[in-house]
Amino acid sequence: DGRRLAFVSRRIANNTDVWMVFLRKEDQQRTNEEWEEFFSAKKKKDTTKTAEVKIDDPANLFKHLRRVTSLPGSETEFVWSPDGQFVVFRTNTAGKSDLWKVKWNGKDLKSLTRGGTQPFNLIWHKKNKRIYFIKKNGLLSSVNPEGKEPKTIKFKANLRVAKFREQRQKFNEAWRTLNERFYDPEFHGANWKTIYEKYKEAAANAPSPRDFNDIVRMMLGELNASHLGISGPANSPQVVSGMLGLRYDPHYEGEGLKIKEVIPEGPCSRIKNPLRAGDILTEINGRVVGMNNNLYAQLENQVGKSVELRVLTNSGGQKILRRVVVRPINYKKFMDIEYDRWREEKRDLTHKLSNNRLGYIHIRAMSNPSLEQFEMELYAEGHNKDGLVIDVRNNGGGWIADYLLNMLEIKNHAVTVPRDGGKGYPQTRRPLYAWTKPIIVLCNEYSFSNAEIFAHAIKTLKRGKVVGLPTGGLVISTGGIRLIDGSRFRVPFRGWYVIGNMQNMENHGAVPDIIVKDFPGDTALHKDRQLEAAVRELLKELGK
Repeated sequence: DGRRLAFVSRRIANNTDVWMVFLRKEDQQRTNEEWEEFFSAKKKKDTTKTAEVKIDDPANLFKHLRRVTSLPGSETEFVWSPDGQFVVFRTNTAGKSDLWKVKWNGKDLKSLTRGGTQPFNLIWHKKNKRIYFIKKNGLLSSVNPEGKEPKTIKFKANLRVAKFREQRQKFNEAWRTLNERFYDPEFHGANWKTIYEKYKEAAANAPSPRDFNDIVRMMLGELNASHLGISGPANSPQVVSGMLGLRYDPHYEGEGLKIKEVIPEGPCSRIKNPLRAGDILTEINGRVVGMNNNLYAQLENQVGKSVELRVLTNSGGQKILRRVVVRPINYKKFMDIEYDRWREEKRDLTHKLSNNRLGYIHIRAMSNPSLEQFEMELYAEGHNKDGLVIDVRNNGGGWIADYLLNMLEIKNHAVTVPRDGGKGYPQTRRPLYAWTKPIIVLCNEYSFSNAEIFAHAIKTLKRGKVVGLPTGGLVISTGGIRLIDGSRFRVPFRGWYVIGNMQNMENHGAVPDIIVKDFPGDTALHKDRQLEAAVRELLKELGK
């Protein structure tokens, strides 16, 4: 009707919500009841007349914003209902991407789809009163405005692709996007126009998509920059092998596989009679295993299924062959439980070396789950500790460095004392939990991107010392585009520079104050020289 504007904006905390604003003063002053009368009158008219857009006092329009959605998580794409009373939007509020509906005033909130349909390209069709969208796997779907009668619309179409013309188009899209958006207009000293001529024919005439991607990667290599890449358009189905959560003795020469370690919380540790170090795995589903067999071939497509193991166990000095049934997990789950084991090992070592004076927190990735975990552990692990070891080794990056610094860089301005209590400061007055005591930070050559930014920041702000090995210098803010065939192409668009000397963090890693190298065999011996050095240094600063 030309009287209201709806939009998506991140204005409160880190949530993206649907907002709305009335454009005319007379509408800004209407009550909800008056608006209901307006909609009733409008429905009776049912006019198709082109709406007149009139904006009163645009400079002060922001004062009249209304927040339509206030769900946890983020709302993104949305569409108006034909009568202007509702918006249907995509949200991840339930942990999965689905469609929800809400009235213009934030009332009558309703979920329309469930289970993670990942909807996009929304259309609310006025004539047949259905909401159309594309869901995951590219399926065309629809649902009615009450969330009933969901339908997947089947269709068939033939597509003829001129392969080499398409590849030329893909190459031009990729080259042109970097030409316009790469963060360094000098392209790290490379002549980007000459590079185009060098690779264009080879890319256009590549015999396969894989060859095309390899040629584009060679072109990207000329930039000597990080956060570049091409992938897709789609991966062929991959064989998934199950994981038992076991480590084996590489020096064992007998029949079967001798178990060296059973990973805590893994499939073989959670059964009624868990496997133990020293047990010998002899068969999987009736097939013999050993140093000359591919163990993982026998676990193909077995994730979550019942798998029978034959295990030789030493019981009272006698070897007993027993049958064990387990459900293998996928590789990601295995890495999660292995990470938990590794983290607890480092935490226990820190407590032991510091006589329980220091806490230890490892930040796995610079992502929202890691941020939430860090804030919880900052209280639980830091409570009653004199100092804190913060570890960003083996961290692939992300975006949360400034949130972490907001918890570590805060300065106290007052002390509070409640009746019969001690000195302190109410955490409820702070947006994030704060740590003001001494810290020391660990980084290594596998700390990437935003983890490097964090290490640089700790040094620049003189918040504490950094221990370990220099990071790789792989620091550019990146985004991405889809090429004509759906391939994903990364576009690094924003550089990061150390304040003061303006050193580009790209190709200039964070150099620790104390360099400590690992030695071959340290991992197998569960020895951590970098952590040991960090604990010694922080204890020295605190005074023994």
